[in-house]
Amino acid sequence: MSKKDFLLEIMVEEIPSRFQADAIDSFARLLISGFEKFCIDYESPVHYITPRRMIFGARLESKIPGFTEEKKGPQITALPEAISGFLKSLNISRDRCSERIIDKKTFLVANIVHDSASTADFLEVIVKSAITGIPWPKSMHWKSKLFRFVRPITNIMCMFGGKLVPVALDEIEIKSQDFTTGHLFMRRQCNRSPVPDSHDCKEDPACGLDRIYATNITEYIQRLRESFVVVDPRERKKMILQAFEQIERQYCNISLEVMDTLMDEIIGLVEYPVVFFADIPSKFMQLPEEVIIVPMRVHQRYFPLRARDSRKLAPHFVFVSNSMPRDNGDLIIRGNRRVLNARLEDALFFFETDLQKSLDTRLEDLKKIVFHEKLGTLFDRVERIESICGYLLDEISATPVRHQIPEHSTALLFSDNMKTLLLRAARLSKCDLATGMVAEFPELQGIIGGHYAWLQGEDVNISTAIADQYKAPKDIATSAPISGLLSLADKIDVITGFFAIGKNPTGSKDPFALRRAAIGLIKIILKFNLPINLGNVLRKTSERLAASVIETSHPSDDIATNVMSFILERLKIIMADAENVRPEVVGAVASSQGDIVGIWQTSKVLDKILKSDGGMKIMAIYRRARNILDSCAEEIDLVKGEVGSVLKQELLLETDERRLFDAIESLEQQLKNVSDGSGNESEKIQQKLNLCLNIEQFVTDFFSGVLVNAPEENIRHNRLKLLQKLVATFNSVLPFQLFCECHANYPAPLYIVPVPSK
Repeated sequence: MSKKDFLLEIMVEEIPSRFQADAIDSFARLLISGFEKFCIDYESPVHYITPRRMIFGARLESKIPGFTEEKKGPQITALPEAISGFLKSLNISRDRCSERIIDKKTFLVANIVHDSASTADFLEVIVKSAITGIPWPKSMHWKSKLFRFVRPITNIMCMFGGKLVPVALDEIEIKSQDFTTGHLFMRRQCNRSPVPDSHDCKEDPACGLDRIYATNITEYIQRLRESFVVVDPRERKKMILQAFEQIERQYCNISLEVMDTLMDEIIGLVEYPVVFFADIPSKFMQLPEEVIIVPMRVHQRYFPLRARDSRKLAPHFVFVSNSMPRDNGDLIIRGNRRVLNARLEDALFFFETDLQKSLDTRLEDLKKIVFHEKLGTLFDRVERIESICGYLLDEISATPVRHQIPEHSTALLFSDNMKTLLLRAARLSKCDLATGMVAEFPELQGIIGGHYAWLQGEDVNISTAIADQYKAPKDIATSAPISGLLSLADKIDVITGFFAIGKNPTGSKDPFALRRAAIGLIKIILKFNLPINLGNVLRKTSERLAASVIETSHPSDDIATNVMSFILERLKIIMADAENVRPEVVGAVASSQGDIVGIWQTSKVLDKILKSDGGMKIMAIYRRARNILDSCAEEIDLVKGEVGSVLKQELLLETDERRLFDAIESLEQQLKNVSDGSGNESEKIQQKLNLCLNIEQFVTDFFSGVLVNAPEENIRHNRLKLLQKLVATFNSVLPFQLFCECHANYPAPLYIVPVPSK
């Protein structure tokens, strides 16, 4: 058998750039799955995408060898209608099916024998299935509501072994052709020569314009390149970067600022990239850099340039066109300059107008802007953020552990004017939302507020905090604790507010991005090592919400509890990814403290200990005692945690049980001394676990030398109370029962003593 070239191109009207990468991967995967389904041997598969075409090429075996396809049907006990439908779909009788037991159930199985056939006979089915199977985020229909695609399909070119493969999409009246077309604007004439009898170009008046014929992927790429179409996105990117390097060489004092996201978008917008260089009028350079860059990048998709030495924004920009006009681009350059100048004129007007009014005076304007119908106006939100900032400062000032905070943040964080600066920043944080600049360029919210605050004489810490409030935690400098606290307060208000009105995330739906806010909250606390009890802050925030005009859907305590649980779930995911800490460890630590930094540090230490040999021994001790108590729970009424008053020392008859009692008593005192001593929580936990490990031998001797289920009821009960005392002492260190209930990878109990029958 021999392999032949397969070439497929789907031409469409401008596929959105953001859809292209996933779409072509899915398309290629669907085609390959189709080959494998029909046992078509293939090699050298390649795929490319441009804004107007999806391309796939490979070498396929010309003949498909005979093969047997197995089809599993319904169970033999299924309704007759189901069995009849299965047989009818395959056009076979019942006696051609066999029976097979799968997972203890008997199914009908049909073996369909396929004779050797030509690959070309199956290509239409495979291609149509791949076209209709692409999972577009958004799609449309035209001509027929029975067919959907991202944009209207204009042509299908499908060739196998140099011959046209007939593919018909009857719903949209499209049939495959043996040609494609070149660039939308820059075209060449038909390349078909000599002309075969089956297609006489001289008799076809449309053929003389831009028909491109090819029989394999290599020829296809070459001829499209001659018609100004570069099918490989990597090649288009290379062309753009080479043009950028040429500009930097020509203008030695500037350098281009390339963003990967913008570059990827540009690559998806052009089939033949041509780079142009243009100037920005000097009067606009007085604007803040972000005000110039946002219209360039976001609205016009231009690349800014910077001075090579000072890194200041240069009065130039670069843009990528999809064609090379005959006038060397003079008209295109003038047009793009005119569009950018118009946007910058608007920005300059808003900048000068906004500065005529102080941010303070815009607080009244915030009362007219509704944040959410159930959460009030932006002014209400500002007041809530102010209150949360106060709660955060109260928590920080109450903590004795100041050495955890980064040194360059400590001086400001504990300074006398810290509260004044933070509350002022909170007061002004949303004022820029009432400015003309943000109304025209929403991407500048926060950023332009920081500039306005600085230009109107506010402290640099305040202006920086306003500018940083929407940034990702990784972009906030650790030397700016006010920025961190303001962003933290903002996220607490958002999460708590929407939980209060019953808008918490459900399943995959999170319309207000509360999961992202929770992750950002955690990362800010960890970045600045803020020793705050988050539970206290959430409780105070919830109480304020409940006391305000807002109608909450839950009591304030329930709101705080639900929000804390929600945040801890995100913390578990972060710790599992970053530190490989098991979720149940985080949950156990979090059940006894609300300090995110403390939970992080303690969970890391605890998980490491529990994975060690010593930790496994501690768990074995606990589970051994706990399982005996659980098995005897119905015989006696033992109230967990209240064992000291009912345990009778005079009934401790054996030496090993007296030694265990003394060891537990000593352990309780040692644990108390550690709790009262100095050190952070994670260090104390580690010390306590080491102390718990010291009684391992006493527990082993007890189980080896003492019969827990003694015949005498009072002695048996007393020994069970001794075990309960042991369990309670361990639980005073950590809630070990959570590990036993949630994780199956800890050591199994060594044995369980049966309860004697009465």
